[in-house]
Amino acid sequence: MELNLDPFDVLVFEVDRHPLALRKISGPLVGHLGLKALGGEFLSEEVLAETLSAVAADGLPRSVHHQTVGADGAPIWLFTQVVARNDQVLVGLSIAVERPDRGLAARGLKVDPCFAERVLDGIPDAVVAQDVEGKIVYASEPAARLLGFRSARELTSKDLGRLAGRYELFDEAGQPIAPEQTPARQALRGLTVPPMRVRWRVRDRLGEFRWATIRATPVFGHDGRVAGVVSIWKDITEQKLREESFDFQRVLLEAQSEASPDGVLIVGQDGQVLSHNRRFREIWGLTREEVDHSRDETLINRVLSQLKDPEGFVARVRALYQGAEPAATDEIGFKDGRIIERYSTQLVPDQGKQPYGRIWFFRDVTQMRRAEERERILEVERATRATAERAQRSAAFLAEASRLLAGSLELSPLMAALAEAMAAHFYAWVVIDVVTTDDRVRRAAAAPAGGPPEVVRALERQPPKSGAQLLGGRFVQNEPEIVLGVAGLLDDPVRRLPWLVAPSGVDDPDLRHLHLSGYLSLPIPVHGKVCGALTVGFERPGALEGSHLRELGQSIAERLGMAVENSQLYDRVREALRVRDEFLTIASHELRTPVATLQLLAQGLLRAAERPGGEGLERLLPRLKSIERQCRRLGVLVGRLLDVSRMSGGPLQLQREPMDLADVTREVTDAFHDELAAAGCVVTLQADRAVEGRWDRARVEEVLSAILSNAALYGRGKPVEIRVGQRGTRAFVEVADHGIGVPPDAVERIFHRFERAADPIAYTGFGLGLFVARKLTDAMGGTIDVEPTAGGGSTFRIELPTDAAEETRAAPVSQAATGSDQPTPP
Repeated sequence: MELNLDPFDVLVFEVDRHPLALRKISGPLVGHLGLKALGGEFLSEEVLAETLSAVAADGLPRSVHHQTVGADGAPIWLFTQVVARNDQVLVGLSIAVERPDRGLAARGLKVDPCFAERVLDGIPDAVVAQDVEGKIVYASEPAARLLGFRSARELTSKDLGRLAGRYELFDEAGQPIAPEQTPARQALRGLTVPPMRVRWRVRDRLGEFRWATIRATPVFGHDGRVAGVVSIWKDITEQKLREESFDFQRVLLEAQSEASPDGVLIVGQDGQVLSHNRRFREIWGLTREEVDHSRDETLINRVLSQLKDPEGFVARVRALYQGAEPAATDEIGFKDGRIIERYSTQLVPDQGKQPYGRIWFFRDVTQMRRAEERERILEVERATRATAERAQRSAAFLAEASRLLAGSLELSPLMAALAEAMAAHFYAWVVIDVVTTDDRVRRAAAAPAGGPPEVVRALERQPPKSGAQLLGGRFVQNEPEIVLGVAGLLDDPVRRLPWLVAPSGVDDPDLRHLHLSGYLSLPIPVHGKVCGALTVGFERPGALEGSHLRELGQSIAERLGMAVENSQLYDRVREALRVRDEFLTIASHELRTPVATLQLLAQGLLRAAERPGGEGLERLLPRLKSIERQCRRLGVLVGRLLDVSRMSGGPLQLQREPMDLADVTREVTDAFHDELAAAGCVVTLQADRAVEGRWDRARVEEVLSAILSNAALYGRGKPVEIRVGQRGTRAFVEVADHGIGVPPDAVERIFHRFERAADPIAYTGFGLGLFVARKLTDAMGGTIDVEPTAGGGSTFRIELPTDAAEETRAAPVSQAATGSDQPTPP
């Protein structure tokens, strides 16, 4: 240990002489104290003598305040740092301060701060000196950092006891340490305090807990009273963490070893037993006392009498100790019939380093070997039963497959369930392909044999190479296709299996993980035609031997064909029911209000006619006109229902005729005059010139009626602007209202069947008007869209082609769309 104490004085004491004898003294110290002061009186001081002896005994450094008498008889304070070096004890001394009054240590340090910088601050540990009142008179920089201050100067002159609120201090048991129980407080009371391990944290910094050893030494005055205390905090956090980690690892390893079903023995490189577990002692019939602190030679001699071949056992152990094999496994036969499997390996810390020793594992495999022997004896019997059991399993699986196929009419989940059941039963890869209505082959299901999931995904995304012609051409008179030894096919893209080839012919790298020894491909028949293929690929060689698998597969394929036929029939029935329900929904929605209106008008006329004197014809005329309008509208609605019915059966037939879109718009607007007026909507129509084209007049009126009905319902009390015009070969009608508007996310959705964006309680309807309007517009080759209007409301824009060439590209009306947002009021 290097001490840079110059220009201070160094005393050197010999360790091997008792009492400690002064060996030499540096020159400057003689001038301060005189040789007389360094005689017996100096060494007889109890504090310094005990400190020197303690350092000589354990080699740990210590700091001490000490008082002696100078050459002139005046009291002198010395601050010493005592360290051990080889066979000597070095004592570094501070300058002497000839002022024995209270606070002497603090003023002494201030006289020459160079001492604190060279001696105390040179110590890596935290050093704190306090006077008798607990006020800090010196603190090293490590102490300042430890206690949460930026520098030692901030800490000087503070009362450490009053700073206790800034820290959390606990003993090794985790109990809080009261301020009066700290080593410094005890030392100030004159008590001899052993080093204390504590755990602390600076509270205002919220730092992690740290571990330290606190050593507090009292400083005595010339009158024998405590004049202060010096505390040294040594951060042992890393040491503590290593100890805890070591203890945890040791306990964990011991627990694992004791819980192991194997006997474990660890022997050092010198042959000393380092560790063992209970199971090891049980296997070899030894006690803990016989194994603990024993050597391998002793253990070997104790167990040789139990073995069938003791000489071979010893030879094998010696060969392993000599490093013939880093790791080895063999079996040991005991005289009592037991068979112990032995595994041994070297304990090597790192590559290239010498091993620490060897670890041995012993497992009792007696029952296992006996079971193997019984298994060998029963093999003949199992072979005899194999045929019957296989037939029984086939029958049971066929029954299970039949149950699965009869349990649902939904084709996709049915085939997925069957593929998974077959994959589990045959332990094979199963792929099911079906022919679609457009004469294409679709991969309906793929199931693994416990292989990588990426292979399953690859099979699912790999459609067959061609359509039904290739699929049907693979089978001659619906006979199955059996291929053996196809392992090489997967490495040759040209010879790939047909059901693994994509249309582009590009290989899927995930399929390289698919290992096949053969496959069985079976046709799925429906009414004598091939409607799909059931392919089973086997990884196990020999799985396709014999006819039982082909017979079982054919039976499953036939049942699958019946399931496909049933599913197709079910889909047709369900589609018919859906069309029926759709028709009834539209009919009930569209007919309810006109009928109700007619009923109300008829009831009013009856009441008027029953009153005495009746009413004049001129007063009944408006009601009769209203009845006529409702009847006309009812006729339109019946026609619309028929159109919806025709939509389900095929393209809608249009009656195209020359017409002026502006005139039709005026007529429809006039027809809606009463309804718009009742809604408080002032209508402005801008149709300055004729817009001619060939359209179905009734369909155009239906579309305009749907838009104006929405304007009356959702733009109540707001003006409505209608504009008719033509741009190029496209005629258009724009209807703008200033009502509640359409949310941006519902601009497209409102044209779906039964879709609405408005509150269904506040606004009645079923969401069919705009759906029918779009379908009719599409049928005439036009478009209908909506755009939210700034400030509220919406603008519907209808465009129709005026060019005959565009009319031929009109889309057929179908039932594919689903819903409408704003309902069409009656």
